[in-house]
Amino acid sequence: MSLFICPLCSTNREFSTFLKLFRHITVFHQNEPRFEITCNLDVSCGVLYRTYSAYKSHVYRHHAHHLHSTQEIATNSNIIFNNNVQHNNQDSNDENDNLDLFEDHAESDSLNSEDEEDNHYTTLLASNNNREKNTLSLLDVKKSYISFILQLREEFFLPKNTTNVISTYIVTLINHLEVLLEEKAFMNQSNILSSTQTSNGMVVELQALKKTMSEISNEIQSTTRNEYQFIKNCQKYFDYHAPEAIPISTDDEQLEHGYYIPIHRTLSSVLCSKDFSIQIIENIQQQRIAVENDDDLMLSFRDSTFGSRIDDNSLMIQLYMDDIGLTNPIGAKKDHHKMAMIYFCLDDTPEQYRSQLDCIYLVGLCPTSILKVKYLIEIN
Repeated sequence: MSLFICPLCSTNREFSTFLKLFRHITVFHQNEPRFEITCNLDVSCGVLYRTYSAYKSHVYRHHAHHLHSTQEIATNSNIIFNNNVQHNNQDSNDENDNLDLFEDHAESDSLNSEDEEDNHYTTLLASNNNREKNTLSLLDVKKSYISFILQLREEFFLPKNTTNVISTYIVTLINHLEVLLEEKAFMNQSNILSSTQTSNGMVVELQALKKTMSEISNEIQSTTRNEYQFIKNCQKYFDYHAPEAIPISTDDEQLEHGYYIPIHRTLSSVLCSKDFSIQIIENIQQQRIAVENDDDLMLSFRDSTFGSRIDDNSLMIQLYMDDIGLTNPIGAKKDHHKMAMIYFCLDDTPEQYRSQLDCIYLVGLCPTSILKVKYLIEIN
């Protein structure tokens, strides 16, 4: 039997089907900063992909038949059976794989919805409370999802890469839901079927399934209910720190604030990634070796006369300032405002990351007039 090995795992994890490997990459590796994978499914491939979205598009375009290579299992509308207990999300049984396969195809169809003539769908997903019929087929779900993606693109003008991110994370959420349902099934087996020694199956009752789905829906709704609650959740779970407000007006003027993001907090968040920290150290060492071998090279400020005084264990930061225009189209203060944006980059960042937006970090924000007129006059 052919085995598929994940090239992104340090342990070279093996999978019995490509569908399981693709699912594993989607859940665990899609957001890795150093995502690199070579497609070797066919002799004519051998292309290196550096982003998950490009790799996913290639798979759906040229290797969709590999996603069908799993045996079909009959399902029951009231009870979900799982006959093979697995310890990992990647090794779930074929029934869950079939569910994943449907979601993947729904995602694929939605991402290519511009090629289909489904423009007669003009509303979002219909509410369950307003359904005229009690039955719902998988085809109805698929059409509703395509309608949702179409509305995001045509009415809200979201670009394709944004809808791709939405689709990817919906699939990820479904995968997490399957793991949660498997845990529920295991608990129900121990509590309800503990007296039955001959049965090895796992059972999830319909009411327990509905309760779990309801709990997840409530959590999702409460998370995005309002901006205040969303920020509180970010502070609780992701160590988010709001920008600090700094008064920039005098006592006899109308109160105005600038906003400052402490650089040390940003650096702490960036350097908590071990892989990224190692790349920075290696980049510093490589530049130092190159300059030592060629006296005519100056790759960074470290190689200058003043730069030689810098401690070798320190990081170099470059500060920048740009002006941007903000337009307030409504209200009494309808006008065009100029704001000064102060941001920084790590000068020791490897070249392949320097121009990326996630390697440019905001420091401060204030009205341009205050920064360029008021305080410059006081300094002079």
